[in-house]
Amino acid sequence: MLTLTTTVIASALLLNCYLRPYSDHDLVHADTLSSERSWSSMDVLDAVGLVCNLVSLACAVYFVGECHTPSPGADEMCIKREEGDTSTIVVSFIALGSALGPIGLSIWSLRHNKNEAQDKK
Repeated sequence: MLTLTTTVIASALLLNCYLRPYSDHDLVHADTLSSERSWSSMDVLDAVGLVCNLVSLACAVYFVGECHTPSPGADEMCIKREEGDTSTIVVSFIALGSALGPIGLSIWSLRHNKNEAQDKK
């Protein structure tokens, strides 16, 4: 399941980078089609979101225990990460940053576009 999820997200990222689905529509003027296929802010936001999904998935894998059965008929034992371990704290902050990254980028993009619109007036 983990491999399938990673494959789907990575494929979506590759397709987004190759096709840039939002680049042929100017989002400010929805009726205008641009002739060049440049990166629009929506393409960048979509790509960042997919990368953050992959990072979050990798961080989640870090916390999943490795389970093994020591002998036939015995209970399964899982090795978990130690709470308070330095690497656990670092991975937790990376996961938090990747989860909040697209939200921060969206807010920044909205403010940036608002400031550009005010400068044009």
